[in-house]
Amino acid sequence: MIEYELARLESARKIAEDTCSLERAAQYLDDLGIVSFGIESVSVCDKTMSYIDFGDTYDNTVCREGNEFWVGSWGSWVEEVENQYCEKEGAIMCGYCGEFTPLEEGTDWRNCVCEHCGHLVGG
Repeated sequence: MIEYELARLESARKIAEDTCSLERAAQYLDDLGIVSFGIESVSVCDKTMSYIDFGDTYDNTVCREGNEFWVGSWGSWVEEVENQYCEKEGAIMCGYCGEFTPLEEGTDWRNCVCEHCGHLVGG
């Protein structure tokens, strides 16, 4: 992302934080000609975050989880939450059905069968 766009996203983050509103931040960016697809939300492992949608999973954007606002990508947030869940629960995400399944200690993940779909988690 171009440096001035990152600075504008930081300004939008500050507006969102000050007003507790992603909508106001999106309007600020729209007024600058940085048009979005609106506000979207994603839920993973009992956590939810909202973000200004610019069309790509890994585009920098203004994100919100609870009362915390930051500039980053919602795709990176999803990966981080999934990884934390897998570490905490001793699980692995199935590449075939997308569900989490237990991974027994010492088991090679490539030989792990998903308890939901019956396929090897590696797809």
